Formats: sequence, structure tokens, C-alpha cells
Amino acid sequence: MGYDNERSTQQDSGRYQQSNDQSNYNRGNMDSNGSYNAGSRSGGYSSNSNSGGSYSNSSANSSGGYNGGSGGGFYKGGGGYNKGSFKKGGFKKREEDEGPVALYKPYVGSGNPDTPPHILQKMEDLARELELHGYTLRAGGLDGPETAFENGTSNLKEIHLPWKGFNNKDSPFTFTSNRAKEIASQYHNAYKGLKPAIQTILAKNVRVVTGKDLKSPALFAIVWSEDGAESNREKSMKTGNVGHLIAIADSMRIPIFNLGKSDAEERLRRYLDIPVGSQPPEPLPVNYERQQRSEQQGYSNNGSQEQKPQYKPREPSFDELEF
Repeated sequence: MGYDNERSTQQDSGRYQQSNDQSNYNRGNMDSNGSYNAGSRSGGYSSNSNSGGSYSNSSANSSGGYNGGSGGGFYKGGGGYNKGSFKKGGFKKREEDEGPVALYKPYVGSGNPDTPPHILQKMEDLARELELHGYTLRAGGLDGPETAFENGTSNLKEIHLPWKGFNNKDSPFTFTSNRAKEIASQYHNAYKGLKPAIQTILAKNVRVVTGKDLKSPALFAIVWSEDGAESNREKSMKTGNVGHLIAIADSMRIPIFNLGKSDAEERLRRYLDIPVGSQPPEPLPVNYERQQRSEQQGYSNNGSQEQKPQYKPREPSFDELEF
């Protein structure tokens, strides 16, 4: 017949059936191939059994899209998102460098090749003192002032060479990027017409001022030129080759101290708060914070916890008791 008004409880293949049956919607607990199954094994939605559907809330083996118990796309045990997989091969603690805890404080040391000998000696002495105070030298490996700064520094130095083996020196800082050359060209009117080697030497000045990543500008610059120029506005014909470096540093508002001026060293010491003959502060140990926490928690240097005296309230006397 075209229409049957009876709601049969017999086994059937109808669209909707509430009995134990194979249907698209099956609320029973028997095996079913329907799209919604609250208790079967292969339904589209399965909350209590093995399922291959798109949503499975059971703890059985499954490959569904969402699976609360096995290998689905979101999975707490071993699927696409696994809270346990990061314990061994996921996130690892990064190893920290050994040595005293110190800030990175770079500065530039440069000048012209015709720097007087007594100024070269002053540069070497300043470099030695600045290293004691934790400052890192950046220089370019040229003869004269840059070599004097380099000779006064033992460890805290970055020698940015134009290319490997420049001036018979070795350094890991030798790569000159096209970006560095482009920046260098902005501070030299005839840059495009220069030989490639000269262009690379000028691009080295960019790395000296801004760091190897071109994003770590120096805190200050110590230079020498005959005219004592300390800004782009003060540059003259007597500024010499160091004028290119001065122009870059000045555009970034980096303080420049030109030892061509008689008061340059005094202003430098006042700026850094380093009087003549001052002693640098002691560096913090690597485990400084750990030691502080241990002391606050009552641990001794050997790792054992010290027994702190505990406060015990005084017992009242018989006369103080109230009845």
C-alpha cells in the first residue's frame, strides 16, 4: 500500500526504527550499519564501541575523525594530537651556555689608518677596560684603530671581516648580505660606481654597527678622525674613511665619541659611568637564581634541607587560665 499508518515493532528496513534493527538511526545496542549508532560497532556516531565513523566517544580501537580512545584525528592516546608523545620526542629542554651570566653590550671601535700612535694606545687601553666591564667589541679588521681595539680585547670581540682571510685574519663574521650592501649604498653617494671589493668593505661597516643580523645596533661608538666629527652634520673632508661608519651610526642615534676631541674620553666615561680606575662588578654565577631559591626554601649549599627552628606557642600558666 502507498501509506501504512501502523508503527510496527517487527524487524524492518525502514527509515526510522526504535527496535533492535539495521537502520539509519538505531538507538539499540546491537550491531548496526546505520549512520547514527549509540551502541554499535560500525555506525557513523558511536559512543560505546569499536567504530569507524566520524565521531567515536568510546575507549575502543577506532580510526574515526574524533576518537576519545584511540587513533582518530584528535586523540589523547596516539593520534594526531597526543598528549603523551611530547614526553620523549617532542619538546626538549634547550641546553644553556655555561659561564657567567652577563648582558650583551656591543660597541664599535674604529677610525682612520693615520691615527696617531698615542691615540692607538689609548684605544687599546680603553678596549681592555671595557671588556672588564662586560662590553663586546665590534671592529672590521682594518689596520690602525680597529687592530688596536682588537689587540686590547681578549674574548669579548666580534671581528666583522669583508671576506674570509681579509688582512690575514680569521673570524666567523665574514658573510656580507645584499641587504647590508643596500644599506651601505644609502650612506655613500658614489657607492654604485665603486669596485665590488670596496663595496664589500663599506658593507662591512653596516654589520659592525648593526650586528651580524643587522638588527642588533651597538650601544655606542669610539672612533678617531682628524676633525673630531661625531655626527653626519660635523663631517668634513678631514673625516676620512670612518665618515661612512659615522653616518650609519648617527642615523641610528648611536652615541659617537671621537677621540679627535680632547674631552671625548671624559664624556665617554661619564656616559658609561666608568670613572678612571674603577673596578667592574663581580659577574653573577650561572646558577645564581637557583642558589637564591634554595636559600629561600632552606636548602644548604650541599643540597640538604636545613631544619629551621619552628615557633611553638607558649603554654599558659594555671593562673592565666579562665574558667
